[in-house]
Amino acid sequence: MSLIQMNEKDDCTLGKLRNLYKTLKIDCYLVPLTDPHDSEYVLESDQRVKFISGFSGSSAFIIIGTDTVSFFTDGRYTIQAKQELPSDWELKEKLSKVRDELALSDNQIVLIYKLDSIAWILNARADDIMYNRVIYSYLLLDKTTVHWFVLNSSQRLKDQDMEIFLLNSANQGLIDFMSKCNIKINFSEDIIQNIKSVKTDKEIELSLLYHARDSLAISTTLCYVTKWYESVSANQIGSDTNFSLELLDEEDVCKLLADQRLNKLGADGLSFETISGFNENSAIVHYRINEKTAKKFANDGVLLVDSGAHYSGVVTTDCTRTIYLGTPPDEVIRHYTYTLAAHINLANIVFPNNKLSGSQLDTVCRAELWKQGLDFNHSTGHGVGSGTVVHESPPGICYLSQCKAKPTYFVNHMVVSNEPGLYFPEKYGIRLENVQYSALQKNQIENEDQVHYLCFKQLTMVPYCRKLIDPSLLTKEQLDWLNSYHKEVYEKLAKLCVHLPDYSLSYSNKCDLQLSIGNFLGWLRSETKPFVG
Repeated sequence: MSLIQMNEKDDCTLGKLRNLYKTLKIDCYLVPLTDPHDSEYVLESDQRVKFISGFSGSSAFIIIGTDTVSFFTDGRYTIQAKQELPSDWELKEKLSKVRDELALSDNQIVLIYKLDSIAWILNARADDIMYNRVIYSYLLLDKTTVHWFVLNSSQRLKDQDMEIFLLNSANQGLIDFMSKCNIKINFSEDIIQNIKSVKTDKEIELSLLYHARDSLAISTTLCYVTKWYESVSANQIGSDTNFSLELLDEEDVCKLLADQRLNKLGADGLSFETISGFNENSAIVHYRINEKTAKKFANDGVLLVDSGAHYSGVVTTDCTRTIYLGTPPDEVIRHYTYTLAAHINLANIVFPNNKLSGSQLDTVCRAELWKQGLDFNHSTGHGVGSGTVVHESPPGICYLSQCKAKPTYFVNHMVVSNEPGLYFPEKYGIRLENVQYSALQKNQIENEDQVHYLCFKQLTMVPYCRKLIDPSLLTKEQLDWLNSYHKEVYEKLAKLCVHLPDYSLSYSNKCDLQLSIGNFLGWLRSETKPFVG
């Protein structure tokens, strides 16, 4: 049986029940799922578990104490229970985890100042900072009470059993409260960061769902830009009165992606400013478009697109793809394939649970480039938040992080990016990025030490640029991974398209090119065809 236990104050329904405890001379109450006849199927009026908790599964019971609630179900319903139980029950579960960690330390109270930690523990989201779904505030948490210091202008929770201070200055409010209560700060490791970096089953399930949808937005946009450029190459602009295409530019790609995510897929917002760099601009790692440098796609070249979004308050995406408009030269193909090989090596690694740090994993990726005398000057991967921020600590993949006093070892259900790249100033840049999560390796051989092994599962489902891949530069193992990944990409995106029969993409600002589902699936089928080694 699975247990979800809460230790906070009750809500109105639980409070009414507990008011009867003294009269009945009881300390707790068992809420069964069955009826007085022990029936498997029960009348709506006998569905007590559903009434008290909202859970609609067929196997569960609840024990309600004077100040605790314990919910039990079996493995079939663990994810469903976390979806259906009241949101404040999830809040209480998170608070319980943090207080368990607090009990192991020498401190009586913890100050939570990182905004993504506050957003995560309170299940609260807002737009106080651009591209971040956080609320500008501070949180003080002890064994029994939550004190939240938040600006008046911010969105706020309702009836979440905490003391909320609405202030014009969250900083000054915190200082005044701590001075009044004689609270002193001992700087130590942020316990919240470690807890939230290990995702729950529910967070992984929702990540799989929303990353697939986000991947559809990216894939259709890349398909559209590719089809547009092919059409421009085949037709002289303005020569046919029935065919009108203007030159697209870097900013148009940003607008297309934003429209897909915000208007068609209902994203909460973008997770960072989209990077869209053409030719020499693609060699600038964090290129920002401006009027002086923005390029039109007037000739063949490399296009690098790095973008992401937040969905449903629980999922954050981040993906980079590099494509080529026109016919690519051999040099670009080689560099792209080297980058892809490094990317695959990290994606395909199997390693022991809680034994390897990001600096150790990084060598698996970079070694493929080092063999060619190549490297890149940024981290290979960063942790990804849950509908809060795109860069989340502590997980990361970079050999430079070996200088940290206490490295973070990868365990099950950590979400991290995989983004090697190569950059050639004044020429072009290449970067390939997926978001992936660590998972227990299936079909493990029993070993004496009972060590569990991890692998990476891909969340991003966007095809790689087929015309830039030289299969002769990849090993059989790398090709097998690539073909398997592309098969999964096609199956997941095609399945999404079945539910979007009227889906199409057009950009009326500059051209009348229409991209239908049929056009997209034809392109996707071509991009994901298996390579023969």
